[in-house]
Amino acid sequence: MRTQNWIITFISFAILSLLVSCTNRERTGSGADDTSGSLIRIMPLGNSITYGNYHPEPRPEGMITGYRQALWLMLKEAGYQVDFVGSRSTGKDAEPAFDPDNEGYPGWTDDQIRVNVYKWLRKNPADIIMLHIGTNGLDPDPSDVEGILDEIDRYERDYDHSIKVIMAKIINRSTYSQLTTQFNQNIEKMAIDRVIQQGDDIKIIDMEFETDIDYRLNAAGGEMFDNLHPFVGGHENMAVRWFEALQEVLPWPDHEPITISEPVLYTSSMDSDTRVRDGLIVLYDFMEGEGNLVHDVSGVGIPNDLYINHEGNVSWDPEQGLEIIREAILVPSDMNRKVTDSIMATHSISLEVWIRTGNMEQSGPAHMVSISDPFTTGISLSQDFEYENTAGYFFTRDSSAVLRSDRIYSSISLQHLVYTRDRDGVETLYINGEVAGTGQTEVDFSGWNPHTFKLSLCNSLGFENGWTGKLFLTAIYNRALAEDEVRQNYSAGKENLSIPPEVPGQPGKLSSTPLSAVATILHWEDLSQNETGFVLERKAAEGGFHYVATVPGDVTEYIDEDLVANSSYTYRIKALNDYGESLYSGESRSKTLSDDLLENVALLKTATQSSTTYKGRPSKGVDGNRDGIYINKSVTHTAYELNAWWEVDLEEIYYLDHMEVWNRTDPCCKDRMARFYIFISEDPFTSHDFQTTLDQPGVTAIYREFFPDPMITVNVAQRGRYIRLQLSDSQNINLAELVVMGSTPDNP
Repeated sequence: MRTQNWIITFISFAILSLLVSCTNRERTGSGADDTSGSLIRIMPLGNSITYGNYHPEPRPEGMITGYRQALWLMLKEAGYQVDFVGSRSTGKDAEPAFDPDNEGYPGWTDDQIRVNVYKWLRKNPADIIMLHIGTNGLDPDPSDVEGILDEIDRYERDYDHSIKVIMAKIINRSTYSQLTTQFNQNIEKMAIDRVIQQGDDIKIIDMEFETDIDYRLNAAGGEMFDNLHPFVGGHENMAVRWFEALQEVLPWPDHEPITISEPVLYTSSMDSDTRVRDGLIVLYDFMEGEGNLVHDVSGVGIPNDLYINHEGNVSWDPEQGLEIIREAILVPSDMNRKVTDSIMATHSISLEVWIRTGNMEQSGPAHMVSISDPFTTGISLSQDFEYENTAGYFFTRDSSAVLRSDRIYSSISLQHLVYTRDRDGVETLYINGEVAGTGQTEVDFSGWNPHTFKLSLCNSLGFENGWTGKLFLTAIYNRALAEDEVRQNYSAGKENLSIPPEVPGQPGKLSSTPLSAVATILHWEDLSQNETGFVLERKAAEGGFHYVATVPGDVTEYIDEDLVANSSYTYRIKALNDYGESLYSGESRSKTLSDDLLENVALLKTATQSSTTYKGRPSKGVDGNRDGIYINKSVTHTAYELNAWWEVDLEEIYYLDHMEVWNRTDPCCKDRMARFYIFISEDPFTSHDFQTTLDQPGVTAIYREFFPDPMITVNVAQRGRYIRLQLSDSQNINLAELVVMGSTPDNP
């Protein structure tokens, strides 16, 4: 559990069941008496629950198994290569047979375990300890359990051997014990502190609440033998929880047999004269189109084919590419050491991928290519996300070094990534053929364990954090490619890979300009030309972003209406097509106008109409008098005619916020102003014909079915100079007043 040079821990104390795992462990020594080869040595450590006995115990020692038999059989069935270790051997006569070794001591307290664990480890070194302790002498103080961890640390230091501890929050009692829950909370917090402050390699699992143990006594139909000890069903449920935890840290098992198609010699579809081949170890071009096997088409040595562990979580493109939809991992179908042996011999490497990430906000490191075992990440080409500037970063890491791109790369379009490291530790990261980051590291690859280290794609062997997206090519070289060679492979990929059309590029230069108190106009640049539309989102001063609208792909302007006066808004936009969505544009902020900045820009301006009868001159519609009684001489009047119209020239272009249409209020005639259009234009209307005006470019048409009674407000939110009211059928126009609230373009 020693402190490591690289630790990333995300912790939330609000979550009762917490996974705490620092998987970048260096296993540089094997410890005393290491004769198990590539087997992973696991020590079950605890008291009677680990030992497996009841009280009183009616069975002979050879039949006492606890959770250990069920767990060992699960691991064997899944193909894991493990060795249970310990000085005690209980259950050796049980059927089916299993590995009975353990360090379980009935009646012992956590303090007694603390005193002895160091000597047990000296006699039986372990790679993993499964610790379930605290039932006897139950005390909420976690110090004795911490003492056990201290002793494990001491052994690690003395023998240069790293141990991963899977520490259980212990099961409760048949008669519920609040003290047990409190003890579990205290040891969890203690372990979290050790991970943060010391870098201990601890994984916490919850046996109290996250097993399916029925805490009733077996006599009452439950799974407890007595108040403290599980019965058969309870032990089996504990075994399931241990198995789930071990799956996350053990090397991926060699599944024998694996149901795959008959071996076929696959060769790359790419022109070998175009791509660099010197130093090539493996090459995957994902041309299979189906199945659970990805073929090494490098033609170098024995093919290092990769097995897809969760075929249902991936999707093949029929032409080229493997899409990782949910967490999956690609690992060798056998223990092929071609990659590790070659890299360890040269102490140099180049990792190359053509990818399209499925999510720029993948928190990381999300591993695209990794060489590791469950305890140590040797090297990885990964993706991370930082919320500052909503930026995506690609970088590499091992147990002591992190190299980030020195610029922000925030696109989910197709990208070519190459990481190189030479014998002197000079490392370079390339993105799309250009240098994106450089560094220097003192770490070479001599510490890798060739028996346990494997190449994996889309995750590391420790299952830290899976990557999602689409893979088009992956290659590994045993030397550092030169800059011109990286560019050569980049050009070759662009020319020769059968890559489907890309998702659209990120929109650029988004701007937002207030038009009025209730509207803002957005402009942006279309930088990809392959989108089918744009999605606009908005957030107010408080809260998150919300969907506003989707506009066609050939549009780069939108007016956002129905806003609140004198309020701040932030906008962002992304492009989309049939292949996915772009990253969001940069954000743009603006503030709507205050109502006191608006004025009636139609007041006393020049008005005309289709005809005038009963002295209802058009100027009465902009005289500032909203009186709708006709005899009071402030209402316009046209003849009864088809598509009668009234119009005002504002004399210059304004930002128009909203309009108020005031109707005649005499009981006889107010329904005349029904079924009318409001036409708005920056340019003069070219015709008085209704349909021609409706079709005129640049003209906005707003239709109202019902007559104002006595007034209706119409939100406009656009620029305009010429405004026309026109009936859609035959009738008189009687307008008491048109109020147009707006501002000059210099005062938005």
